[in-house]
Amino acid sequence: MFNWNEDYALGIKEIDEQHQQLFAIGNELYELLNTSKEDDIYDEIMEIVEKLKAYTIFHFNTEERYFEEFGYENKEAHMREHSIFVEKLETIDFHAVDQEQRKHAMSILKMVIDWIFKHIHGSDFLYKDCFIKNMNA
Repeated sequence: MFNWNEDYALGIKEIDEQHQQLFAIGNELYELLNTSKEDDIYDEIMEIVEKLKAYTIFHFNTEERYFEEFGYENKEAHMREHSIFVEKLETIDFHAVDQEQRKHAMSILKMVIDWIFKHIHGSDFLYKDCFIKNMNA
């Protein structure tokens, strides 16, 4: 489902590796939904969502550290996007997930897929040149 390819690569090793890890976590949720025969997969869903949230915050902190270090001019708008996504993850209705696990897990997966693809191809590509220039200086 989450297939990394070089179209998503920014050419910044650390960031590309982190993006690949986000893809891998998304794939964990996809695989759980498509391979588990169990009716109750709530704990597994929660574990993956918490892993996704923690890794997302770690990744955003990496980008934001570079925004400060390199004086990235669009940092405020980009950081706002980060905050909105973290808020979406933090406000997932876990009671609803527990009631209709597969339906809500698929909804979470769709939200994550949409956001990651749009964010990498959109906002992240905007800082690419700034980061590369400063990292190679």
